[in-house]
Parts: sequence; structure tokens; C-alpha cells
Amino acid sequence: MKNQITDLISAAKDEGINTLLSSDVFKEAVIELGKKIVEEQAANLIGGLLSAASPRVHGIILSYKQNRFERNMTRLVKELTRRIEDLEINYVSLSDDMRELYKTQFSEMLLDSVIDERQEEKIKWGVNGFVNMMTDESNENIMQIFFDTLTELTVLDIDTLKMHHIRSDLNIYELQKKYNIDYDRVRLVKEKLVRLGLLTRKNDEQRDKNIDEITEYLQKLEQDSKRTRPQGVKLPSSIKKISNNDSYNITRLGSGFLASIGEV
Repeated sequence: MKNQITDLISAAKDEGINTLLSSDVFKEAVIELGKKIVEEQAANLIGGLLSAASPRVHGIILSYKQNRFERNMTRLVKELTRRIEDLEINYVSLSDDMRELYKTQFSEMLLDSVIDERQEEKIKWGVNGFVNMMTDESNENIMQIFFDTLTELTVLDIDTLKMHHIRSDLNIYELQKKYNIDYDRVRLVKEKLVRLGLLTRKNDEQRDKNIDEITEYLQKLEQDSKRTRPQGVKLPSSIKKISNNDSYNITRLGSGFLASIGEV
């Protein structure tokens, strides 16, 4: 078994990392990580994450932000520890160019999403996305969209999105009870998810279908009117009245997001 702590510190070249490691709580998290058998490449990746965090330590002045930063970084290390085997397998399978992106740009994206995060529970989702999307098919735009979306969502938003997944057992009554909110608040959350492209309104889908059906009907009607003996064209039975109540479906983007954070 390697001395993982030594590997991490040697990988983190910036002297500012000492500021971060001065926390007893954070030391405990790193020591826990040190108990794992980790390949050198994965150790360098995690060490690079810690090193990239150190300049951000110097930029944090207010004590409450320092405390939140410390708690979030502690949680980050614990979540990396939880996914260390998957991280190793995925990371060593990457091309050299993609490894460099994960050590630099993508690590910075993860850190930026963690440092000022007010809901600590979301950190596990950031780590899950970081690890699960670790393939040669990833790119800067995909990763940036993922972390931007995660940053904008709350735990309530993500639970609401999960409720619409086919495999979810969560219903709206349990959601309202869990968060002590009324239906109007849930509807606002759903509209936010629609704006982000994670949900779609069924009424909008039906309205689009109606428009397509009517357009096709009018085209057939015009063609029929030009015949010597018009046969008549029936109005499609698939055209339906739009409901007064909105209901929602999860989009492919929404399902993909849940898969990335490990919630399906």
C-alpha cells in the first residue's frame, strides 16, 4: 500500500496547500483517503485538485466563507474517497490530452462549483458527475453545461426532477411534506426546470402535435380541393383539447443529468 498522503502532497506543488491542510477536519478527510490503495495517476489528479484550491484559499477573507470553504473541501475529499475506484478506472482509460483537461480545466470547474456551495449535499453530485463523465467523449462545453446546471439547481429542484423520472418512487405529496411547501411552490420549481430544459410541459407537447396535425390537414385539404372530384379530408382525431392544468415530462437532457449525478 502506498503512502497516499505523501503522494497527494507531492502532487500539490503550490505552497498555499499548507493553509488548507492546517484544518484538523480536513486532515482527517485526507488521512481517510490515504487508507485507500490509489494509483499514482489518480493520486496526481486529486493532488492537482487540492493544489488548484490553494489560490482560492488566499482569496477568501470573511471567516464564515473560510468555514464553509473548509467544510466543502472536506466533503469533496470524502466524496472522492467514496468514488476512488471508479475514478481510477476511468482516469487511466483516458487519452493523454483528456487527462490533461481533467487535471486542469475540468478540475477547476469542479472546484468552482464546490467552493461557495451553500448546500453541502450537492457536492456528492458534483463528484459523481466529474467521475461518471470521465470519458474521451467529454469536452469543455459538455462539462461547463453540467456544472453550470448543477450550480443553478437546489436540492429541492433535483428532488423535483427525480420525481418525474420513470424509476422514481417519489410523489408530489411526499415532496411537499419533505420540504414543507405548497403546490404553487412546486409548480414554480417545475417551471424553473422547464426553463433549464430538464422538464417539458405536456400541454406544450400536445399543442405542438396539434399544430403539426392541423398543418398536415390543411395541406391535404388544399391538394384535395384541386382534384376534379374532391373526396373530402377528415379532421385528424389525434387533435386534442389543451388541458387547463399543466403536467410535465422529463426530457432526455433531464434524464441524462440525473444519470450523470448518479440518481437513476
